[in-house]
Amino acid sequence: MVNLVEKIIKEKDISKAHIVVESYKPLLISAIKKFYNKHNLFEELLQEGVLEICEAILDFDESKNIPFSGYLKSRIYYFYLGKNNIKDDYISLDKEIEGEENISLIDLITDSTNIEEDYSIKERNQILYYGLNKLTENQKNIIVDFYFKDMSLKEIASKYGKSYRTIVNTKTNGLKSLKKTLINNGNF
Repeated sequence: MVNLVEKIIKEKDISKAHIVVESYKPLLISAIKKFYNKHNLFEELLQEGVLEICEAILDFDESKNIPFSGYLKSRIYYFYLGKNNIKDDYISLDKEIEGEENISLIDLITDSTNIEEDYSIKERNQILYYGLNKLTENQKNIIVDFYFKDMSLKEIASKYGKSYRTIVNTKTNGLKSLKKTLINNGNF
């Protein structure tokens, strides 16, 4: 086995790197536990260590008369030690604010949602939608264009090819019908 590992390293045969990885896996596990002991990241750290072994196989220079095991041990040591020095790019919401007693970041975050108001608006919109569907198609289109699309009565008249006065009367009659529908259904 030792001769096979040495042959793979000497030939830099990455296709058989799994054999080298298996023989040095205890070194990886030991280094992870010693220098970067974060259990939730163990599998990820192990995979990164496997990649580091593959890179070490390619980078190893036999002419320096250093055994591969010593080279790899040093490389793995500095790899995991370096990972330990990388600062995490997150701030905990439970972290207390400097200069303030017993106040954390989570205490400063305000929740702008108002469930009751959101529900009320949704309910009103459903009632309005119901009322609009009871209007004639012309009344509905004119009211939607005027109130929801912010079109002027003149623009609406031009859009439908009708006179300004007809649009005004249709809108007025539509609003009266809408009010009557909403009152009759107990929604107004």
